[in-house]
Amino acid sequence: MVNNTRSTIFAYFLTAPVAMFVTGLFSSGVLQASEQADWKACSQRLADSATASLTGGERRACVIAVAGTYLQWVRGDLAAAQLPLADDFKRRSLGTLRGDATTGRTEFLQDSRSDLIESATEQEWAVDGDTAWAIFTVKLKASPEETHWVAERFIVTNGRISDILALPPVVKP
Repeated sequence: MVNNTRSTIFAYFLTAPVAMFVTGLFSSGVLQASEQADWKACSQRLADSATASLTGGERRACVIAVAGTYLQWVRGDLAAAQLPLADDFKRRSLGTLRGDATTGRTEFLQDSRSDLIESATEQEWAVDGDTAWAIFTVKLKASPEETHWVAERFIVTNGRISDILALPPVVKP
């Protein structure tokens, strides 16, 4: 009888942290991109001074919708000129300070990178306030057999993308 009690207590202490982690993961804003919101309405709502009226879930969905326009552009579903970019927008690589970024709004709008991309899929988002991380895969037209795993961080300010921080992609053949 004592062994059963000890094994029950052991099982509890072993599974409780795992259950707490999983619960925290779902409540922290990690979700799949299938949860869509209208990015134009969201951009307006996030820019509005009444942003406090958004619930946590609504705000998260809106941040994803606005940041997700970048992936729409990558896939060729949205023209660069339609992206909700802040006037002081910067895109930079990990290790580059925002002030040292070489890709500002003007340079980004002239970027033709989306012409090189065959597909962008498998999106997963983690959101904290106005900061969103996207994890996705990209296949290039020149080498469709290779999968490029990409992670990028987006900061949404007043309903517009103000900063993108790109991590170096991982290529899997």
